[in-house]
Amino acid sequence: MNPNLRILSAIAAATLLESRRTHFPLLMGLLTLSGLGLSLFASTLAITESATIGAMTLGGFLRLAAILAMALFVLTSQAREQQDKGMAQLLSLESPRAIYLFGKMVGYLWIHLAIVTLLTGLMLLFAAPLPALGWGISLLCEMTLISTLALLCQLSFHNVPIGFATVSAFYLLARSVTALRLVAGGPIMPDSATSVMLMSSILDGLAFLLPDLERFTRSAWLIQERAIEMTAQLPDALGFVLVQTLLYTALLAAAALLDLYRKSV
Repeated sequence: MNPNLRILSAIAAATLLESRRTHFPLLMGLLTLSGLGLSLFASTLAITESATIGAMTLGGFLRLAAILAMALFVLTSQAREQQDKGMAQLLSLESPRAIYLFGKMVGYLWIHLAIVTLLTGLMLLFAAPLPALGWGISLLCEMTLISTLALLCQLSFHNVPIGFATVSAFYLLARSVTALRLVAGGPIMPDSATSVMLMSSILDGLAFLLPDLERFTRSAWLIQERAIEMTAQLPDALGFVLVQTLLYTALLAAAALLDLYRKSV
């Protein structure tokens, strides 16, 4: 095997081992059980369409829990590696520093696959097969994008709270910027007000720069009554998700590489 590939595989395997040592699977299991309990509670409160409300509640909760838990794991595991000087030792090897970055990304991707397999299998109990699988593929893409951002933040800031705040702000804005633009352009807003025009310009700029995460992993895909309609829409929806994921993950990985190559060991 090529030495660089061997190093990449070792870094990916160490990342997987780190997730086991920090009891990350246990955390995801507890979050999944919490989501099931919340879904059951929401469905019992609903007067009509209890199954639909339960499925959408579960899908929304699991998506948010998986994204934030994975981001926190990336930040803390990377911080621990920086403190233990493990990162410095790996970067001092003769292999390109890109091998280190891609090894971490591959390790995180395997963790994503394990999480998505678990959550998609659970969603298959509540939703039609194809929409549930599409939901899982979209979640995998969303987790990949956010994990790469978390890796970049920790490499740049070396501070878990700042990194987590940055990832959370990015995720919240990317999820809500479309809705904010609709509010800013609504009929109740005065068109001539300078503050409104400034806010609209800022939101337009953010919408241009940020990925449209509002179209990722939508809970509406899980509605049983709309399974046929959602199945027909999935190719276009997943095509958009895949293109955005590839584009923004590549940009974030390039930024992380720039940060790595400017570091002195």
